[in-house]
Amino acid sequence: MEHYREGDMILVRLDKGDEVVPCLVRVLGAERVRGAVVLTGLGALDDTEFGYFDPVTKSYDRRVAKGSHELLSLSGIVAPGPDGAMLPHLHVTVAGRNHQALGGHLFSARVSVLAEFALRVVENPAMRREKEPEFGLNALRLR
Repeated sequence: MEHYREGDMILVRLDKGDEVVPCLVRVLGAERVRGAVVLTGLGALDDTEFGYFDPVTKSYDRRVAKGSHELLSLSGIVAPGPDGAMLPHLHVTVAGRNHQALGGHLFSARVSVLAEFALRVVENPAMRREKEPEFGLNALRLR
């Protein structure tokens, strides 16, 4: 894993075997930032677990894209939760050999070849995630 910061932009390179979500959170910790917007992500991922949130059942329908898939897009916002730990809300789109796109809320993925990300730092002192009462999701709060 490598990262480089220039102003409010952080570029991240992950290598084969790196776990995407924990690595991105670790970079933010290393840079001592309060949060970030994940602007883009590309590369190749293994065993990507993603989900669709069903508002009726208030739960995720989880799926795993087994094996290596092209990372077409990764975006989201990372903000601290009630205990100060970073809570990412990330969405992913991947495609396999059949060239069909799959995606949803990202739970986990491991890099299969390499992956590159661009993050924009957000230092809003009030930004945080709190449980949203209707659905129980960690909602972004900005004031």
